[in-house]
Amino acid sequence: MIYAIGDIHGQFDMLLEIMERIKKDAAGRDHRVIFIGDLCDRGPHSRGVIEYIMQGQENGANWDVIRGNHDRYLQQFARTGALLDPQGATRLDWLNPRLGGDKTLLSFGIDPENDPILHKSDIPENIVSWLEKLPNIILTEKCAFVHAGILPHTPLEEQVEKDLIWIREPFLSSLEEHGKLIIHGHTIIENVEHFGNRIAIDTGAGKFMELSCIVIEDDAINKLGNDGRINITPPDGWTLWGKKLPA
Repeated sequence: MIYAIGDIHGQFDMLLEIMERIKKDAAGRDHRVIFIGDLCDRGPHSRGVIEYIMQGQENGANWDVIRGNHDRYLQQFARTGALLDPQGATRLDWLNPRLGGDKTLLSFGIDPENDPILHKSDIPENIVSWLEKLPNIILTEKCAFVHAGILPHTPLEEQVEKDLIWIREPFLSSLEEHGKLIIHGHTIIENVEHFGNRIAIDTGAGKFMELSCIVIEDDAINKLGNDGRINITPPDGWTLWGKKLPA
């Protein structure tokens, strides 16, 4: 049984609520949690989110985290002071409120108005080294978990970080099978949705909307709502696991 949690973006209270839902739903059964990336930025408690997940892993929780583009921003800034990502799809610098790095620095006690580059060493080394070790993709028998998506027509084992953490098009409009069902965040949608070859689970926590979680168990995929599981179904012409049905 796998739970996948969308982009958290520093919303610690939302995360704790989701973790309580998972605890209730799992009811003591073995399970795995995969965080889809973008733990930080925009919300008020990026440090709290990161340290909570790190502590859970240290305590033996079966939790995995995929690198998001915002996690990469924090990692790069802490090492070099860089505010731009050369892989990125935007020319905004990380401290621009639209990206939200300013809120992340505040969670570490760094005032973004007072030459924050001089204080980048205030971000603890254990957090930076942990971010550097995060994978860009996690594969299971039927699914591929990534932050942003994949480059269509490219084998999963040949995908590169730039696409895995930044891509939108041509991934979002692709109607091709990808070998496995792609579970991803990065692009905000109003509600969790199955598009046939992918399931999008970023429902806008970073913009104070909703943090979403899905649960994959046996031959079913459900959204984990306030009142329990809500079935997710693919559009006509697709199987649940990202395969096209015969015409």
